Amino acid sequence: MAPQDFTGRELEVERTSSVELGGGERSAEIVLSGRGYKIYQSVVVFQGITRAQEVMESLRVSEESLGTRVAQTPEVGEEALGVFKDRSAVNRSFIVFREGNALVRVTLEGEGRIEDLVLFARKASEKAR
Repeated sequence: MAPQDFTGRELEVERTSSVELGGGERSAEIVLSGRGYKIYQSVVVFQGITRAQEVMESLRVSEESLGTRVAQTPEVGEEALGVFKDRSAVNRSFIVFREGNALVRVTLEGEGRIEDLVLFARKASEKAR
């Protein structure tokens, strides 16, 4: 995701990072900041779709450990978990989804609504294809 993906919103890139994980897998993160909120997008790209599906299934099985579900699963990615509130932060919600061989987590921290989080996640899904 990039600030220009969201016309009408004043967003700036706060931080980006990319790491090779080994075995052909890699991860990347971008943090965008706006007025009163931040958007974090974390992506792990696996060597193959099967591994991404396995990790997604393990997250689904241990869903309670992710946080408190605050909304039903939005239509985003090829498969997604619901919208969760992060137990370790006062005002942080996130969505985890799979798009092909990539797992993506989009987090909204600060002032923002679930609808905003879903919008950001859909853009991340679109760009991950």
